[in-house]
Order: sequence, then C-alpha cells, then structure tokens
Amino acid sequence: MAQRIIGPLSVGYDEEFVNPLDDDFTCLICQVALREPVLTRCGHRFCRLCLEQCFSRQNGQRCPYPCPVDRAELVYEKDVFPDKATERKILSLAIKCPTEGCVWTGELRQKQNHLLSCRYKAVSCTNQNCKVTVLRKDLDEHVGFLCPWRFTMCTYCNTPLPKCQEEEHYRECKKFQVECPHGCGAKMQREKLSHHTGGECPHAQVWCPYHPMGCEVMVQREQLESHLDSSARRHLDLACAKLNTNQEQYKETTRKLENKIEALEKQFKEKFQLFELQIQLTTNLGIKRDNEILKLKEESQPFVWKIEHFREISKDAKRGRNTVISSCNFYTGPNGYRLVLDMYPNGNGVGKNTHISVYVKILKGKYDAVLPWPFRKAVTFTLIDQEENRMLNHVMTLSYNQGYSDAYARPVTDSNIANGFPTFISHQELRRRRYIDDDTLFLQVQTGPPWHC
Repeated sequence: MAQRIIGPLSVGYDEEFVNPLDDDFTCLICQVALREPVLTRCGHRFCRLCLEQCFSRQNGQRCPYPCPVDRAELVYEKDVFPDKATERKILSLAIKCPTEGCVWTGELRQKQNHLLSCRYKAVSCTNQNCKVTVLRKDLDEHVGFLCPWRFTMCTYCNTPLPKCQEEEHYRECKKFQVECPHGCGAKMQREKLSHHTGGECPHAQVWCPYHPMGCEVMVQREQLESHLDSSARRHLDLACAKLNTNQEQYKETTRKLENKIEALEKQFKEKFQLFELQIQLTTNLGIKRDNEILKLKEESQPFVWKIEHFREISKDAKRGRNTVISSCNFYTGPNGYRLVLDMYPNGNGVGKNTHISVYVKILKGKYDAVLPWPFRKAVTFTLIDQEENRMLNHVMTLSYNQGYSDAYARPVTDSNIANGFPTFISHQELRRRRYIDDDTLFLQVQTGPPWHC
C-alpha cells in the first residue's frame, strides 16, 4: 500500500459516506475523498489542489518535482493527468446530509442541490430588520406568525407596520379608541378627543362666560346653566361695573387725545405762522416765487394716521398674517401729491422681528400734470407720544435720493415703489413711552420744503 502523506490543508471531500471509503478514492496528502483527482505517471492519486500546493512549497527548486510518495521525478505538464473515471466514481458514492437532524442520503454530486432545500439547514429570516436564523422547516411559521418584525395592519387606521412597533403606534394612532379623560364615559377616536373635551364633554371644567367681567368660577360644563341661574344678580353687577370702568377709561382717553390734538394744532399753527413770516420777508426782497410758496403752504398740511387695536394687529403680524397695513390715500395739499403710507408692525427687511417699519408711496393723482417731478420734498414721520403734557415724539425725515429715482418719478402705474424706514422704531423703544394708549397709535406724516441735491 502506498505511503500516506499528511498535508497541511484538507481540500478533498470531507463528507460522511454511507459506506467505508476505499483507499483508492482517498488523497494521499489530505487523506479525505479526492476532489478533482489527478493521477501521476508513477501511479499515485491526489487532489489537484493538494498536489499543486505540495509542488508550490518546492519554490526555488527546479523541475522536475519529486512525487510526494516515492520521490519519483515528475514534470507537471507531462506526468500529471486528470482522473475523470475516478472522479465519476467518487461523485456517485452515497453520503449523508451534514445538517444535524436531516436523514437524507444521496450521491455526492447531489449534495449542493440538497442543501439548497434541506429543511434542517439554518437560514436567515426574510423580514426586514430581523436578524434571527431558524431551520428552513420553521421559516414560514416564523416569518408569518412569530417574527417580531413581521408586517401587520393597524386595526384602527389600516396602516402597515412591524408587529414589534404595534404598541408604540397605538399610543399615537389618531384613529385609536380612547376614553374621555374627564370620566364622562364617552369613547371616541383620539383625533376627536380635543373637540369632545373642548365643546361637548359634560364633565370638562370650563370658565364662567362672565370670566372677562370678573367671575372667577370654573365649573363642569353640565353645571354651567345652574351656575348662571344662581349667579345672575352677581353677573349683572360685574357687567355693570365693567361697563362703568370702560366708560371712564374711554372718557379719559378721549380727553387726553383731544388735548394732544389741540397741542399739535397749536404747534403746527405756530410753525405755519413762522413760515408765512418767512414768505413775507422773501416777497419784500423782490423774489418772485409765488407758485413755489403756494405749493409749499399746501404741502405743509399734516396727515395723522390713527391705528386702533394695534396690539391685535401686531400679534397677527408676528404670526405671519396681515404683515403690512396701509393708511387711506391722502393729498399733501389742495393741489398736491397723492400719497399712501404702509406699516409693517413686525418689521420688514433688516427690521424684521425687531422694529416697526414705515414707508410712503406716491400714487397717481389728479394734479400730477401740473406738479414738479421728480418729487423732491422732505417727508417727516412723527410717532406721537400720548403722555399728557409731554411732546417728546419719535421723528424721522425721509428726503429725495437719486438712488430711489423710481420711487419719486411721476407715477405711470397706480403707484410707485415704496421708500421709507425699515428700522423706524424698535419694539423695545416703543414700550418705553406712551406711544400706544388705549390700544391706539398715531403716526403723523408731513411734507416739508424742497430738498435740493
């Protein structure tokens, strides 16, 4: 019998054969069933890879190579031959399935096909995110009934979701049935709960409708009618007291406003008288500027924009609703320019969220054909401080600027582009004085003498 050579690497068929393996079918190097057997000229059989690895360890030595069994000299290309007959016999040998629990036996050549369907082979779950391996025979049951990542449908909203996330989904599902938290016994979909508690639930705690008048009682909705019946006299007293307070506040505000208007009229009258004196002096010097003087007098008439409910307007602007409000159209004088004011309560451009922004726009007017263009008047914005006997007002003046020629040219459409102050007054400074009184703000605009480049 030929000598067996123990190789460092087993590359043959290491299978469990049904019958004992014949020595002629065993590789003399790896000592297991031959895989791709070759026959040497000296009559020994080896696995093809075993023999090639054995020869490769002879690196540095010249051919011919020595046979691993009897050291006979071999030239690989001429003295080593594929042994197809022996390979067919080996592939026909009966083997057992290597998978524990499987009783299959068959020819060696059928092994790979069998392993692809072996019911006892461990395979991975086919559900996404599941890392579990199970026997192939248990795969269908695991995938369909046991896997925590199997997909199921929400009973309430029909949303597909993994089984392991079902409880988490139920805690947020808008269609999930929940009970009223106030204990009225009603059940409804979660998305309808706020509507129920806000307007239907008889056990929900609600304020008395006279809460704005001063009633501090909070009762269950079902007891509200009883509360109103039992407290009718007290509610009437509260309403009367509130009405009286509002009337007094209105009278006080009206009085302050009348005083302010009277003071402004006096101030403007004094300025106008001074201006008339300047005109008289100019006339005495022989300067013929009658047309300019007339226009200047006309354009010196101020426009006061009264903005009521200003706090609510500011809240809407901060929420992104009604970000700009506009005044009514007005003329600077009997034959003057036609203007309109725009205000951004929550700011515009660089003044966004921090300032009030104000702008003026020139509109197409009745007297445009006889007015000088471009518009070169100085526009003075005055935010009126409503503090009694106090005339410290916020004033800014806008003058003609060559860079805004489109804003001052004679209008060819309904209105020109706006020009003004994106940072007219900061929200912080607005609260330092009484620019807002009784939720009302006054912005005065007046055009002044021509501004020369």
